[in-house]
Amino acid sequence: MNLGLADETNDVQPPLAILSGGPRYGTEPQDRVLTFEIHAADLRNGKVQWKYTFAPDYDQNFARFYTKNIRDLCTGACGWRSIGIERKSVYVAVYGVRVYRYRLGPGHSQHPLLVSDEGRYIGGPYRGAIYVARNDGIWMIRPRAHSIESMLIVQSLSPFRVITISGKTAYIGFADGNLRGVDVDDGHTVLDAGTCPITRISVSSTRVYAVCALDASHWRVVAFPRS
Repeated sequence: MNLGLADETNDVQPPLAILSGGPRYGTEPQDRVLTFEIHAADLRNGKVQWKYTFAPDYDQNFARFYTKNIRDLCTGACGWRSIGIERKSVYVAVYGVRVYRYRLGPGHSQHPLLVSDEGRYIGGPYRGAIYVARNDGIWMIRPRAHSIESMLIVQSLSPFRVITISGKTAYIGFADGNLRGVDVDDGHTVLDAGTCPITRISVSSTRVYAVCALDASHWRVVAFPRS
């Protein structure tokens, strides 16, 4: 079944799969960086039911981020352009830095909430919060009705490597081998362990597995009890 032309499946809200991307984003070269498209395809027949486009603070972000040399753009693992969806909220991150929240609906009629203006968007939304890596560590940011709650949940100067969220815990790995597990509701630490430089985290019902690439052909897997 072809669920439309998409780069990524962002959410499943039966009978719809909500997808992002496609072969083009808008009509100008900079739209590849500054605009976001999501569409919903029916899981039963693959037909596209609706499409929404988001272009938050287009002119301002054009001035701040865009370069005419597309090859210079941070792509792939840098996460320069990200979309996250949870229930009726859509989060878009321009260049992976400026994170906005929209309602799940047509973007042109909305005034999105600017949730974060610095750092790198790395995870979420999950239980209403997103995760951002900044120079001083990892922040959990949760928009409320009349405010935005920001909490430094892991203080670290080591570069962020990977995040995996499972159940009530967000597991975060760093280049120096530190593995932290934090409660997704209040941010308190439930796991603090040292291992090798982490490239991937997997979670089972009883264990947390940190996977490290020692070199091009050697890997190490370290297991920790799950709290």
